[in-house]
Amino acid sequence: MSQDKVDCVSGVRDLFRGKVNLLLVEDNPDDLRLLRMAFDSPLLNVATARSLSEAEKVIRTGSENWHCWIVDVNLGGHNGFELMRLRPNFPFVYSMTGIKSPSLGADAMKLGAMDVFEKGTDSLDFILGEVCRTAALGFVLGGKPTKDLNAFKVLYNDGIMTPTQWTARACIGLRQVHRICNPYPHKTPQYLISLFRALSYVMRHTDGMEFSDSKDAGWRPNPAFFPQYAACMKHVLRIAEGEGPRVVKR
Repeated sequence: MSQDKVDCVSGVRDLFRGKVNLLLVEDNPDDLRLLRMAFDSPLLNVATARSLSEAEKVIRTGSENWHCWIVDVNLGGHNGFELMRLRPNFPFVYSMTGIKSPSLGADAMKLGAMDVFEKGTDSLDFILGEVCRTAALGFVLGGKPTKDLNAFKVLYNDGIMTPTQWTARACIGLRQVHRICNPYPHKTPQYLISLFRALSYVMRHTDGMEFSDSKDAGWRPNPAFFPQYAACMKHVLRIAEGEGPRVVKR
């Protein structure tokens, strides 16, 4: 990897250090420890809770803007869905369960969960990839609900680097892409794509240098895309230095 690309990764890491807020709610101490270790990224500010009451307190007194939650369904006699009902419009949340139940998954989705992770089935690599992308999107959108969430989730496709590619994959017009970005001050479609891509990449790869084509490697980008990742990071850094829209301070 060239020094130029390393500097891009380091710059994004330093610029957004501790600014993406993630809440882990899990009553099993071993599972919580594994999750905490998995999300050991300098970009993440990770809060933990082991009960429903503790989670409620963390939400009330913690970060002003949450960008992603992972909530265990079974919380020692309480149901994690109760926490989701406190913020029914918060879309950046995942449920986690050790019970295989289609109806449970359906209930979680009805409450607005992005997905349901099954303990012992879904690997930590898979969970890491899904959550980092959603946390990055949650940060970009300010942790706020939007009726255009599905259009933004199209950006989860790593091949989308420009507004034109976004419109083609989402089957919407360029004018509509600009419209859905309007509620987010200083974020043009290209800036929004670049910020999302840079944050989700650096969160998934804390050293910025780990790549694999193995099917078992989890969420690691195809090396063929690396120049585009680096270009996105440069775009974010240029903006932060005053060229174009400013980075909104959190």
